[in-house]
Amino acid sequence: MGSTVIEKPTVVLVHGAFHTPDCWDLVTAQLQQYQYPFRTVKLPSAGGSLATTVADDAAEIQKTTSELVASGKDVILVLHSYSGIPGTESAKGLLKKDLEAEQKLGGITSLVYISAFLVPAGDSVASFLGGMPPWIVFDGEKMTAATADHVFYNDLPKSTQTILVDKLTHQAKPSFYTPLTYPAYKEVSVSYLLCEQDNTIPFDGQKGMVGIGGPNVVSHICSAGHSPMLSMPSKVVAVIRGASGELLA
Repeated sequence: MGSTVIEKPTVVLVHGAFHTPDCWDLVTAQLQQYQYPFRTVKLPSAGGSLATTVADDAAEIQKTTSELVASGKDVILVLHSYSGIPGTESAKGLLKKDLEAEQKLGGITSLVYISAFLVPAGDSVASFLGGMPPWIVFDGEKMTAATADHVFYNDLPKSTQTILVDKLTHQAKPSFYTPLTYPAYKEVSVSYLLCEQDNTIPFDGQKGMVGIGGPNVVSHICSAGHSPMLSMPSKVVAVIRGASGELLA
């Protein structure tokens, strides 16, 4: 008798502010090795219209996830930094448990936060932080990141930092000032990768956000800075594989 092949969930990866989807390249290369299907999402708030809000970014994420869910696919949504807010928002109506209740296949089975904003409903990046950090430079509705080498990539070699900083783009100011309205993390399993050397969201702040998530959150810790998908991609992939239900040694 032939054995039943269980289809792996599709991993949807969403980058943070100022970045582009290629920040996931080292992670997606490993996901391919482990035979996970994946998609990446390009947020319009990063490098696009300066009027972009969290709702706009959430709608862009939903274009990808709703298409997958409509075709019966299970989805793991992986969120880095800022995208924790629009990614959480985007899960509304697409959680597997809600679709199962309607006798439909597919759905978002897990949220994975990579040093990402897991905030209460009603909070934005700016309100949760109590103001904006000094390394964010404002030019009207355009935000850019100063000292990005130190803030985002402090655990990477200088030569690599230079390459990565050159790839950064602007971020639309409204995206940091529009609030979360749907706390999906209360309704689905959650994994959170805390980064001990993070200079963007301090380690204690990440621990506080894990607490906001409550009992649904399984936390993992690594020694990376803010961008473990670049400095410790194997750790990020291990967390994703664990979120899919794989039992890792």
